[in-house]
Amino acid sequence: PPSAAPKPSPSVVAAAMPSRVRYQSTRGGVHGLDFSDILLSAYAPDGGLFVPELSTMPNHIAGLHPGMTLAQVTARVLEPFTGIALADCEEICAAAFLSFNNGLEPALPLVRAGRRLLLETGAGPTLAFKDIGQQVVARLLNHVLGGRGERATIVVETSGDTGPAAIEAVRGCEAVRIFCLYPEGRVSRVQELQMVTVDSPNVFVYRTEGDTDEQAEALKRVFEDAAFMRRHSVCSINSINWARVLVQAGYYLWACQQVSPASDRPVHFVVPTGAFGNAAGGLLAKRLG
Repeated sequence: PPSAAPKPSPSVVAAAMPSRVRYQSTRGGVHGLDFSDILLSAYAPDGGLFVPELSTMPNHIAGLHPGMTLAQVTARVLEPFTGIALADCEEICAAAFLSFNNGLEPALPLVRAGRRLLLETGAGPTLAFKDIGQQVVARLLNHVLGGRGERATIVVETSGDTGPAAIEAVRGCEAVRIFCLYPEGRVSRVQELQMVTVDSPNVFVYRTEGDTDEQAEALKRVFEDAAFMRRHSVCSINSINWARVLVQAGYYLWACQQVSPASDRPVHFVVPTGAFGNAAGGLLAKRLG
């Protein structure tokens, strides 16, 4: 398995500038928030999800070309949305994708299958596409919290793939600890072992007697308790966290760059999606591309 060595923030931690993109609740009760505010949150105080204010969003990511790595493309997506310097974004993304595809480039293989291309998004350390977002978001949390001298607690529930990916991403992180719930008898043996065999002082795993819907309902009640969330510095890296959607837009844009030199036609993606995090990443990429 990948090394469990601590994952420090980039070697020079500069205070992030306020993000150019501002954020609001989908229910309209909160406006004008900075990226650092929504990264360290779950639900908005009014019960909505945090999303960008459309008037502050870029409509294009400049400077992309086919010679860029996935890390370089993702860093350019992150920079205007986060307020983190491009050099730091590149360092964060390069470290996040270092273990993908056995350390080879490209981090996500793009394989031809007849007239179609398959993007192998399961090339990360736990072999789940969730690794892509989780590896970057964990390092974003470590970067922001490290710059503030603060710590945070991640609470996550899983039906099998989110939990291992989240644990693998944050184990050894100096500024983050994680509490993960999974339902007894409802995840594969491999996924269970990926969670319960991790020996790291910042990782806590609990088996529940419920199902994933009951777990999700319990976590929603926690996330809606604003006083509890502030008191214990709780945040989420489930698909409700905008940062994960932001990272996922990167591989759509990277794949388009690889395909577009050989075709002057639009690139179409067919994707599986559950809570629509993957599809939302594609929608964002379409707006930015």
